[in-house]
Amino acid sequence: MTIKIQKPRFQKSVQYLCGFILTSAAFLTASAQAATCTYTVINEWNTGFQGSITIANNGTTAINGWNVGWQYTSNKITSSWNATLSGSNPYTASSLDWNKTIQPGQSVSFGVQGDKNGGAAEKPVVTGSVCSATTSSASSVASSASSVESSVASSAVSSSVKSSSSVASSVASSTATGQQCNWYGTLYPLCNTTPNGWGYENNKSCIAAVTCSAQPAPYGIVGTVSSVSSAASSRSSSSVASSVKSSSSSVASSSIASSVISSVISSIKSSSSSSKISSSSVASSISGVVSLKALVDFPIGVAVGAGSESDSIINSSTATQQQAIAFQHFSQFTAGNIMKMSYLHPSETSFTFTQADELVAFAAQHGIKIHAHTLIWHSDYQVPNFMKNYTGDFAAMLKTHIQTVTSHFAGKVDSWDVVNEALAEDGDGAAVNGFRNSVFYQKMGLDFIDQAFINARAADPAADLFYNDFNIENGGTKTTNLLALVDGMKTRGVPITGVGFQMHVLLDWPSASTIEAAMKAVADRGLKVKISELDVRVNNKYNSSAPVYTSLTPSVAALQKERYRQIVAAYVKVVPPAQRAGITVWGIWDADSWLNTASEPDWPLLFDINFLPKPALQGFANGLTGSNQ
Repeated sequence: MTIKIQKPRFQKSVQYLCGFILTSAAFLTASAQAATCTYTVINEWNTGFQGSITIANNGTTAINGWNVGWQYTSNKITSSWNATLSGSNPYTASSLDWNKTIQPGQSVSFGVQGDKNGGAAEKPVVTGSVCSATTSSASSVASSASSVESSVASSAVSSSVKSSSSVASSVASSTATGQQCNWYGTLYPLCNTTPNGWGYENNKSCIAAVTCSAQPAPYGIVGTVSSVSSAASSRSSSSVASSVKSSSSSVASSSIASSVISSVISSIKSSSSSSKISSSSVASSISGVVSLKALVDFPIGVAVGAGSESDSIINSSTATQQQAIAFQHFSQFTAGNIMKMSYLHPSETSFTFTQADELVAFAAQHGIKIHAHTLIWHSDYQVPNFMKNYTGDFAAMLKTHIQTVTSHFAGKVDSWDVVNEALAEDGDGAAVNGFRNSVFYQKMGLDFIDQAFINARAADPAADLFYNDFNIENGGTKTTNLLALVDGMKTRGVPITGVGFQMHVLLDWPSASTIEAAMKAVADRGLKVKISELDVRVNNKYNSSAPVYTSLTPSVAALQKERYRQIVAAYVKVVPPAQRAGITVWGIWDADSWLNTASEPDWPLLFDINFLPKPALQGFANGLTGSNQ
């Protein structure tokens, strides 16, 4: 739940603010926490496994910081992600800064990978104080309260804190020239008027000073303060609530950070009017999106370049910026090109896996899953030349292609787009029985789809297998043909796991209700649903009367934000949790989007050409959490 904060005005004394902080801290952590801690085996192969530990907050107050433990009989962990791991069977894991807070009704997950050591992939019991419904942090809050009260009461201490507090100086310098935010290795402008979280000012995304300064060293505000405005000093009062929230881990364990106290004192001395702030506002104050993947327990993915591509996330000139965003927000990669047919199987007798193997290994190293794309696709430039004019047993050749590729990556990828875009577009004059008249359909008819899934399943018994297509969400003939296709496959016993909705959509097409109905129709058939290639195009080149935008104005950015929210919210609404295969955005930043060209510029993704977060990012997050803010 997100609650708007009214800009506070103060005239009370230091003692009044001290009482306010104590009340707010108690609101955040004092009552009992009831969390469910579960361990799930998400992947297993001959010698190893991947596991996921989920902490779901079933209580009524936020969990601020967590630590859990477990023990195997024979398994041994070799790597982990999204938590700080310690010990050597038994193991313990503790929260990171960005996933330490779990709001009521939400959950966080972290992963491990390891060796089975001759045994099976185990499912140990996860324990820890956070997992107990009787746990209470009231004593630590009381200790924190005492620490805060004594700090504020001492004028010498408060003076010292005021001069050294990073939060106070950050807020004061949010309008100063020469300063930027180093956000996990990437520089962003500081906001001038946004009090906390992410903002969008002067046609650019920005980061509020108080949010930037909350990062761990060596990140935060960089540069030299050259001017400080009275407006910045006044804005520090509205950052009090955000400061308390960002320091909630310290509240729960020892004492409120000196930066919070400094911000409070600065607020009192720079303002002459008054108002009251509710503790509920403090609990929900930060509006910035810290991590998309931390908001849900299903995959949040992104398409990336790799190998020799100029936009490679591993070794290109933009790799550092891409990685900073990817590691923070996404839990799954889809290769934009290098796992397609012509890359992996360029000639009948040769397969080339080097580039794809590099990406798969890179992802595994960082705890990121792989959705593989794609085993069969009609596009002329991606069909190997030897296949186009093949005169031998086409079905046997295609079986070799599918099983060789799929078996190579078995146990290393979670899912495949087995067949991509086999259905014809509405109005396609060359269509045959609703299908694209591709070389595959010409050689094998509809059976090429069935056999592709059957052969993929034979080579990899564990991976999820998807049919993937575009414009199947628009409710037209193609949507009807999709449903007939999957119904027939199920009747014939074809091992299809789910359907991927590419979702290359416009600001106003298709309608949210139409998208929702199409996804629900697939989910009602018991199949998994994946939004596999999401982007939201701003310009509608198919409608000559539609406005043409030459830049992403604030009003258009707001429309795009709402569009992302609608789509993601529809997915969460109609797809049952067990059938949510995830949502993948088709690219990290606008400059790399296939929809953004010199002749037809567009801004369809979550991050702009400078890798700065756009309002669309908040819209995506709001769709995940059910917020309308």
